[in-house]
Amino acid sequence: MTDYERNLLESNLKKFKTFMEFVKFTYAHDIEFDHDEWVEFRDKYFEIKKNGKPNKYGIESAPIEFRLRIIEVIADLIIFIFILNHFT
Repeated sequence: MTDYERNLLESNLKKFKTFMEFVKFTYAHDIEFDHDEWVEFRDKYFEIKKNGKPNKYGIESAPIEFRLRIIEVIADLIIFIFILNHFT
C-alpha cells in the first residue's frame, strides 16, 4: 500500500456504513494490502463501528450520543420543574 492509498483510506474510513462498502472502496481504488495492513484497517473500521465516529475535533462520540443528550435534557427539565413546584 502506498502512502497515497493509506491517506485516501484513512480519510474515508469513517464514511463507510457497512463492511462491504469498505471492501468495495478498496477494490474500486485498486488498494492492495499485506496481511498487517489488512488487519490494521479492518480493526480500525470495526472500532469506529463499535465506538462511534470521531467528530471534527477528533473526539470520538458514542453511536447513540444524540439520544443520550435528549434524555439528559428531559431529566434536567423534570428536576427543574420538581424544584420549582417544591419551593412555590
